[in-house]
Order: sequence, then C-alpha cells, then structure tokens
Amino acid sequence: MGDGRTRDADRARDRERDRAREDERTRRRADAVRAREKQGVGHAFTEHRDVTVRQLDRRVTTGVNARGVREKVPVRDATRWHSDGALIRTADAAWRSDAGRAARERQERKHRAGQLQRSEMKFTATVPLRDALGPDWRAQVEGRSMTAAAGASRPTRFPDGARGFACWRMGEDGRWYLVTCFPKP
Repeated sequence: MGDGRTRDADRARDRERDRAREDERTRRRADAVRAREKQGVGHAFTEHRDVTVRQLDRRVTTGVNARGVREKVPVRDATRWHSDGALIRTADAAWRSDAGRAARERQERKHRAGQLQRSEMKFTATVPLRDALGPDWRAQVEGRSMTAAAGASRPTRFPDGARGFACWRMGEDGRWYLVTCFPKP
C-alpha cells in the first residue's frame, strides 16, 4: 500500500521537474528572441507579447504599431499572447507542422539550386491554436479588432478555427530565426 503512494509522489515530482525544465527552456528561448528583436531582427514579442491593449487599439484605429511605425497596410485585427509560453509553443507547433516543414524545405531547395540568396529566404506556417495550446487556448490570446465606426475598436472574437501564424527568416549564419508569431482570428 505504501508503494502506491510512493510511486504517485515520485510521478508528481517527475512531472514538476519536467514542468520546471520546460519553463526554463521557454524563458531562455524567449530571452534569445527578444535579444534578436533589440538588434532589429523580428518583432514577435515587441508586437504580439510585450504590447498593451492600448497599443493594440492604436494599431487598428490609427495604423501605428507598437514600435511607433505606421503600417503600410491597415490591419483589421491586432492580437497578442498572454504568456511567453503561448507564443513559443505556437511557434514550435507551426515549425513542426507538415506545412511548416514543407515550406522550409522548399526554401532550402531553392537556395541549394542557386535560386535564392540566404538573405531572401523566409517561410510562414500556421497551426490551429487548439492544437498548439490545448482546449483552453482562448484564455491565452486576446486582441482588438476594427469596427465599422471610424477610430473605434472592439475585443477580437476568435472563432473555433483560429490559427497561430508564424514567420521565419534565414540569418546570415545559416540558421532560421523567428520573425513574428501571432494569434490570427
């Protein structure tokens, strides 16, 4: 009888240790992406994680994004993640998806054939938010959307089929770097 409780306690400890390792891995990855963004590479965290609701409102109502840049094309929805983990898990799921793998391989094939310079290589992939984040995915995203009234916005409605969109660009060092990742209604 005591052995069952010991095994349960061991499993619980193992799960907690695994969760702590995953949290640390996510923190390191988020820190690395943020560091590249400070060097001008990408905007996943700047535009879609470390952004306020007021900045999302400004983006849909005036076209000025969180970096203070006026968008060339107005956006209908400005969205964000509630955690670093949600952004990283979605980017990872898009990277591992069949569509992501196929797009990445097409770019690499074109590069090897001399059709693309490394600096021109980029690809995108989407993944259902439910698949990337689980059944409570709506609690991990939010946004502001354009309304019919000029200068007004409303909370974004994410339908059941909402997806996570991610884009990567090849660095001069031959490695793929995340450019952006956002929840797409």
